[in-house]
Amino acid sequence: MTAPSPEPRPRIQIVEQDTSGPDHIALVVRCLAITRLGARFNCTDQQGRTLDLTLTEIERYPQVTVPYMDPPHAARLTLTGTNAHTLHLQAGDILHGTNPTP
Repeated sequence: MTAPSPEPRPRIQIVEQDTSGPDHIALVVRCLAITRLGARFNCTDQQGRTLDLTLTEIERYPQVTVPYMDPPHAARLTLTGTNAHTLHLQAGDILHGTNPTP
């Protein structure tokens, strides 16, 4: 009996940065690998600080949230974490993360 293969790490491509506040950032993205609520992304802001961001919302359609997204779908994601507003992403940037354990 073989162990199931591990789920791919979440990967998203930025389409545009939507809104941000002190502790959140909303992004329109294209999914490159299965991405689930609770996924964690470590990013570096322009000041060189490492930001630990958590995926807290996936909105596939206006006011329709889902627990995960899979390729090649697009969605509006909300990531939360201290100083999230200092992150400046550009179209085409790719973020790699870690999905929560099922």
